[in-house]
Amino acid sequence: MKNNVEDIGNQEFSLGTLFKLLKYHKKVFLITVSVITVIIGIFSFITPEEYESTATIIPPDDAGNVGGLTSFLQSLSGGISLGGVTQPSRIQLFQEYIRSREVAKTIVDTLKLRSHPWFEVPNEELLYWNVSQLLKVEIKKSGLIQITSRVGTPYFASKKDKEEAKRLSADIANAAIASLDLLIQRKTVSKAKRKRQFIERMLIEKKAVLDSIDSQLEKFRQRNKIIEIDEQSKVILGSAVTVGAELAKAEIELSLKQQEFEPTSPMLKSFREKVDNLRKQYQKIQRGGISSGDDFSIPLNEVPTLIREYTNLIRDQKILESVNMYLETQRYQEAIQEQSDVPTVEPLDKAHPPLLRVSPNRKIMILLTILISSIFTITGIIIYGFRKGQIYLRKAESE
Repeated sequence: MKNNVEDIGNQEFSLGTLFKLLKYHKKVFLITVSVITVIIGIFSFITPEEYESTATIIPPDDAGNVGGLTSFLQSLSGGISLGGVTQPSRIQLFQEYIRSREVAKTIVDTLKLRSHPWFEVPNEELLYWNVSQLLKVEIKKSGLIQITSRVGTPYFASKKDKEEAKRLSADIANAAIASLDLLIQRKTVSKAKRKRQFIERMLIEKKAVLDSIDSQLEKFRQRNKIIEIDEQSKVILGSAVTVGAELAKAEIELSLKQQEFEPTSPMLKSFREKVDNLRKQYQKIQRGGISSGDDFSIPLNEVPTLIREYTNLIRDQKILESVNMYLETQRYQEAIQEQSDVPTVEPLDKAHPPLLRVSPNRKIMILLTILISSIFTITGIIIYGFRKGQIYLRKAESE
């Protein structure tokens, strides 16, 4: 180094001087950069290698549509929109489910990771957390959901360790899809069971109310002598009109006969009896019944009130019958859903063991090592040059 100092002399620092300085210290530069590069190169062979495997699932149908009881109520209301019925996107729910503890637990149970030497941790919660951290979920603009699993080998990995890491990366991604499907099925079955139980309770209540209305309707018909009030009222009204017309005609005939005969004349007696009989019949019709054995005649003055009460009872009966029919249909649907094991998650591409590792990238590591070590070595040589007086910086001249 001393000869180098004498050769380069004491020169002002510049780009040319820097090249001269590096030339004089090229052996130090080459040795330093080479040693660091070799060390990093060796480290790249012993450091854990990481492998990624990706699976893709088809996006589910969005569950934000109005349905169920709301649609039924809309049909009863003539299609009037009830509004305000929205649900979060199932795609976002899928993303949250995949990173959940339940999915991680199912993956651990499926792949028996508790006994795997790479997953030995003090407690199970940490194991579930570690497994969830291996998963990366990405939602594409098209709606496709990509599940990526990244698994690393231990230090000084053998070929067997590398193959194991490849296999695990694919198995964990596929197990995540299966676990997601199982979780959604469990949630769906649980929800269907709760809905079925609720519907059965509602059916019991509504059937009791319907039975009560049926009983009220039966008593109402017996009490008021009603079979079909519309038809009965038409018949009674027709009878009243007929008898009323006959009565009016008989009264006119009586009036005419009274003009011809004396009030005490025997000829008027039959006409008076006819008018009296027709008047009695007309009054009976008004009170409800033409004869004493007429069990289904309704007093005309009570018809409006009876029609209103009868219509209300029939309306409540029809509504409850429709509600019960809807509840019965829903109960069967939820029972079928409860017993269903149809997959709810549809994979597009399953994960396969990768051919190449994603980390470490030895080429990038070597290039960055050469670059960074060169910068630090050059900086060290410059500092050494300043300290030994090989180079200096020009001082600003005073005015």
